[in-house]
Amino acid sequence: MLADKVRQHNSNVIIIPNAIDFNQPQFKLNRKTSGPIHVGWSGSTTHVKDVEILEQSFKQLHRDKSLMKRYKVLMAGWHHDVNEMLQMEKSFTGNYKATPDHYERIPAVDVYNYANHYNHFDIALCPLVDNTFNNCKSFLKALEAGAKGCAVIASNVHPYNDLLVHGETAILIDKHRNEKGWYNEIKKLINNPLKIKELSLNLHNVVKENYNIKTINIIRKQSINNTL
Repeated sequence: MLADKVRQHNSNVIIIPNAIDFNQPQFKLNRKTSGPIHVGWSGSTTHVKDVEILEQSFKQLHRDKSLMKRYKVLMAGWHHDVNEMLQMEKSFTGNYKATPDHYERIPAVDVYNYANHYNHFDIALCPLVDNTFNNCKSFLKALEAGAKGCAVIASNVHPYNDLLVHGETAILIDKHRNEKGWYNEIKKLINNPLKIKELSLNLHNVVKENYNIKTINIIRKQSINNTL
């Protein structure tokens, strides 16, 4: 989508995807989850509107007595005294319906360590409002989650549906299902840990095989050389 916008001004466009540097310590597989299923999101306050997508589903999740103490929602990237963080927390807690057993903040860290947030997730959430600005983004968040061995639930919008295949490498939520869809799919995965493992392994393999920075850097070098 971004390439199409740029081509309106300059037709000489080369698309090179994001990639993961698996040599960075933060991208080593280092799973730390145990006990209840950890459902996590990691990001900044630029995603307030995206996170709002989740509020109605989290209200249902936190009311579901059949799931008591079987899951925990993690909000990673927390900054104290930031109003937008409180807005997002309202969504993750279903308007503060969550108990301490079912919700936890994870403080923000620097760019060399932020991927370690995913060590605590079994399921990583990638909600995204379907608009022109977001359609011009990359699927980096899903790459990061896949590199770290998480199962992913994402909005079925560009760019995520360019990378993810519903039921194989992730669960994709159509925007008309936003009100209940996230709750329904999270519940299904909580009740089926084997599916979590299947999705996480499939996505991890795709990321490692196709989006390793060593491979992508070859494409970058070739592209630069061809334009000189």
